[in-house]
Amino acid sequence: MSQIKSRAAILILLILFCFCQNPKGESEVTEATEPFANSFEMEASSAPKAITRMILEDRKGNIWLSTFDGVFMYEGKEFFKVPSSISKARFFSVLEDRKGNIWFGTIGEGVFKFDGNGFENITNRDGLASNEITSIYEDGNGHIWFGGNGGFSIFDGQSFKNFILEKDQIVEDPNLKPKIIPNPTDFNNRSINEVNSIIEDRNGLFWIATRGSTYTYDRVEFKKVEHEDGPFSNVRWIMEDQSGDVWLVGQSGVWRYSKDSFTRIVENFTGYIFQSREGHIYISTNLGNDEGWGLLKIDQSRLNDSVPEVDIISSGLGMAFGIEEAEDGLIWFGTLQGIRQYNPSQKTQ
Repeated sequence: MSQIKSRAAILILLILFCFCQNPKGESEVTEATEPFANSFEMEASSAPKAITRMILEDRKGNIWLSTFDGVFMYEGKEFFKVPSSISKARFFSVLEDRKGNIWFGTIGEGVFKFDGNGFENITNRDGLASNEITSIYEDGNGHIWFGGNGGFSIFDGQSFKNFILEKDQIVEDPNLKPKIIPNPTDFNNRSINEVNSIIEDRNGLFWIATRGSTYTYDRVEFKKVEHEDGPFSNVRWIMEDQSGDVWLVGQSGVWRYSKDSFTRIVENFTGYIFQSREGHIYISTNLGNDEGWGLLKIDQSRLNDSVPEVDIISSGLGMAFGIEEAEDGLIWFGTLQGIRQYNPSQKTQ
């Protein structure tokens, strides 16, 4: 991929970088980290063709793609790629915090924070519990949670509080030894203690999903989450919808927690769930037949039903991952071969 040479392209990049700046001029410099790169030049690129795990639209309308071939950005007309000189890791998770910083989790190199000018790399040398970061979340206090292989870290801007998953329990360990992954690129040997998803619901209760069990946390104690047939296992993503219901998706399908009870909506293995601005629910799931994985939709008008009807809007995907709604209404979702789009108004993809 060639570097951007023209004055027009350079001007576009400068504008984009200015848009990513904190408008109040605030910075989040920590004692534990140092800038990885103070300046760099994005590379013009085609759309990613590698596994795309997570998609984020930032507050300025730029689309960021966390892929196994690096970090890509789409600014409305063209794709750009963060150069491999920043990192050659496989990128997995992404979050924009309330200050406008964008955090990227990797497999093997910890996290990178992009402040609009450059990147800071944070690893277990700085106190992070794991260098494999599969989920990132910002809580109501502005603390960043990093879920990884073996546990998770809570970062208050200055220091980390670490928790380890041990014998199907979560315990705080201030002297947590760094988690060493023999082969971080071997996805056939994943730990059951990998943290897949973290959210804080509107009541201040945290939900933490791992490849093993799922837990709630009230800042005092952790409790295992169970439904009528037993505990939830290998939940891949958790979401709170616009009405306050909590959705858990994973190995046992799609479950909705509403009015203190769980209801199963979809039975097949599910990877991700997302709610659009209009209130529609989108789900990436294994259809359980020759069509492979598909993108499902629950119309907002059906959400009051005890078991809402689900529509298949795309199939034959091989596998589908993170979902995001762009400002123009297009639904983006990641696949094994990059990204695809669904247009709700035209019913095309």
